[in-house]
Amino acid sequence: MYWEIQLTPTCGDGNLDAGEACDDGNVVDGDGCSATCTLEDVLFGDADADGDVDLYDMAMILNNMTGPTAP
Repeated sequence: MYWEIQLTPTCGDGNLDAGEACDDGNVVDGDGCSATCTLEDVLFGDADADGDVDLYDMAMILNNMTGPTAP
């Protein structure tokens, strides 16, 4: 087991850091949050890259635009 200590914010790590409009945990364009952690004008697409466009994809895109919601 090991721990990763991150000293500088990184786009694509899943944490919304200063200077990022979004961070969905990847650096893939076209899913609502770009590879540079800026919001994209994506209405609907395969956000989780599983080959299916479904309601889960829309939820991911909306979450990227609004931030995570509390349980």
